[in-house]
Amino acid sequence: MDEPKTTQGMAPERRQQFEADIAKVRIKTGGAAGEPRLIALGVVLMVVGAAVALISFIISGRKPTPATC
Repeated sequence: MDEPKTTQGMAPERRQQFEADIAKVRIKTGGAAGEPRLIALGVVLMVVGAAVALISFIISGRKPTPATC
């Protein structure tokens, strides 16, 4: 089985160039900072959806059907 390649086997000047290129590309994303809020929003929306479905079911059961009118 082949071992994963690392930068250790590269020529020193190529390795330095590669590491400099990678340092330029690094992007600060901060994408995980808002994740707990989005999870909480998802839970709230699930509860609201279930409540709306239950209330709709209860209300629809109280109305007379056209056959009984």
